[in-house]
Amino acid sequence: MLAAYVLTRKVKAIWAKALLIGLFALIPAGDLLYGRVKLQLLCKAEGGLRVNRTVENVEGFLARSAGDIWLRKLHYRFIETQNAKTFSRFTLTPSGQLEERVIDKPLSSYRLERSEDRLPPFLRVTHSIRKIDSGEILGTFVDFNYYGGWINRLISTDGPTRVANCEAGDGDIGYVQLVQAVLKPAK
Repeated sequence: MLAAYVLTRKVKAIWAKALLIGLFALIPAGDLLYGRVKLQLLCKAEGGLRVNRTVENVEGFLARSAGDIWLRKLHYRFIETQNAKTFSRFTLTPSGQLEERVIDKPLSSYRLERSEDRLPPFLRVTHSIRKIDSGEILGTFVDFNYYGGWINRLISTDGPTRVANCEAGDGDIGYVQLVQAVLKPAK
């Protein structure tokens, strides 16, 4: 800011002083503005939900974690997870409690997967539903996280913090929308 002060002292025209102050104020935020515009373009071009095929009467699927949402809200009969070398199946008991059982082999025909591609300062997060036996991708949800301009990354003490993303904006998280669109629970 010292340079801005010195330059504004040497420049006589008020409009030129205002222009210089504006430039010095925008330079640190320039990449932040560019990043937000680029994020919108990425979201529009590559982001969002894509359904290749839907499947009816799905009792459950293999996921990274077993949240209540799958069983209570979306009414799947089971959710299976894999931790290290073991599989677990989560179900609701008749009293509504979440029950976990270690199993030898999953029953699931479908897997909810997550992958990340780093494209600094962006992170592309792709959730996919894959048919386990054939490897067919039934649908994807792509989201981009933006980690801000250089000042944001410089002053962040906890590492890069997400400034914005193009996640689903109407309530449910993108991967929940993906599951709802592709895997229709059994009645």
